[in-house]
Amino acid sequence: MPRFAANISTMFPEVEEIERIGCAKNSGFDAIEWLFPYQHNIQTIESALASVEIELILINSALGNPKDGDRGIGALPGRRDEFRRDFTRSLEYACALDVRFIHVMAGVVPSSASNELYFDTFCENLSWALAQAKGSNVGLL
Repeated sequence: MPRFAANISTMFPEVEEIERIGCAKNSGFDAIEWLFPYQHNIQTIESALASVEIELILINSALGNPKDGDRGIGALPGRRDEFRRDFTRSLEYACALDVRFIHVMAGVVPSSASNELYFDTFCENLSWALAQAKGSNVGLL
């Protein structure tokens, strides 16, 4: 039986994101995805989820700086420390909120760049992230 989750980062744009949790429940969903919940503290999110009995099943790792064109930093050479700091925060949220999956955002490889370098960087960062998530119930996508 398929199970659907409302992506509250894109759905219900007429209300603030934290209020979208209730909108999703009122629309018949029992699970949500929230791409970047980090503007709210864990306790606020936990309370909002519990108040309507809905499950948060997926979050994304940080984008980096979207104003600079970042769409993730997992594969970007020279940003390992930033990736690790941001992933640690994502894992903290996921563990505290019983989130099943973190989408690890790779980023965009410039067309003139060496794909091999970016691939190697992403593999290194994913290996590190997997080690951090070991023993938790959090899967990486």
